[in-house]
Amino acid sequence: MAVNPPIPTPRSDEIPHSEQPVPPRRASVREYELDGEAVLYDLQTQGLHLLNQTAWSVWQRFDGQSTANALTEELVRTFRVDSPTAHDHVEQLVARFTQAGLLREDDVDQHI
Repeated sequence: MAVNPPIPTPRSDEIPHSEQPVPPRRASVREYELDGEAVLYDLQTQGLHLLNQTAWSVWQRFDGQSTANALTEELVRTFRVDSPTAHDHVEQLVARFTQAGLLREDDVDQHI
């Protein structure tokens, strides 16, 4: 049985301020939706990333315009979770996407 790695605690320099836009996705990342979940394939690294429904919902909003607050509010509405839980998920996903190199590096510094 595969064990998921522990969720890294995001560093403060990896998390956009709640009112700042989250960084946009890199153009080299291809997206394939499968039954509400998704597979991301990075053409540059040939990395494959599996996203559950929550992560897929958030990933689609990494457009350089949506804010962490907007993503949190969307998770609260869509998945009916409390705001602190939704905010934690958004922070964790920002950290994971950044660490995986899925976000445009030239924009990460501007948004963090």
